[in-house]
Amino acid sequence: MKTTTSCILRFAVTVFLAVVPSCFSADKQYEECIAPLRCGPGPGRLRNVTYPFWGVNKPNYCGQTEFQLSCKNDLNLILHLKTFSFLVLSFDLENQTLTVANESLFEGRCPSISLNFTGTNQFTIAPTSKKIDLFICPVPEMVNPLSSFTCRKSNGDMVTYYTFKTSDSVPECVKLGEVPVLSSVLDDFQRSRLTLEEALVKGFDIRYNIRDDKSCRRCSRSGGVCGSELVSGSFRCLCTDKPHNFTCNDEGK
Repeated sequence: MKTTTSCILRFAVTVFLAVVPSCFSADKQYEECIAPLRCGPGPGRLRNVTYPFWGVNKPNYCGQTEFQLSCKNDLNLILHLKTFSFLVLSFDLENQTLTVANESLFEGRCPSISLNFTGTNQFTIAPTSKKIDLFICPVPEMVNPLSSFTCRKSNGDMVTYYTFKTSDSVPECVKLGEVPVLSSVLDDFQRSRLTLEEALVKGFDIRYNIRDDKSCRRCSRSGGVCGSELVSGSFRCLCTDKPHNFTCNDEGK
């Protein structure tokens, strides 16, 4: 009887030791960074947003500092680039491209903050985007624009932007700046199939550059998740056991 009881106890201890570690097998940073970035309670329309982007439910060690995203109205992801704020319409992580639109357009305001946007250190306007010249005209009745767009400026004043065919001369008007649009919609716009506002709302493409891109690919192939060191921001490969320097197969931290 004692032998049977002893065997049962040893069996129970063995099972307990075998089961408990599986509950804590994954590293905390790995679990947080492999989880999808969510904007609001639902699954959202932009899924599989991964490194180098972080924000909302993903801590900063899940990405790189310059690639923070915020969530607005539990629905839209916003990318802030210095003084610019863009609504993210779609991701193409394979080609490192985002389609974005000026956030103010969806709030009934003018897109003035994106005038003459040329990019930042990490983001540049993609070749799949072109620019449209915007003008203001003191005497609108004297011009024949391709399209126009009336909106409210940040100070409350109403303003009308005009666009013209490239061949047209507009001496009465003053060029205010340039706005990028998708190359794919530029032809429809120039053929008057789209208004200026409709073209702007469709957004434009920007490309981004990732530091340690090769290291990230190696990390992913080893089963890890790309991330960064909390203090220095240097690259880390986040794995189920712990963060590593380059891949889940090395002996890094």
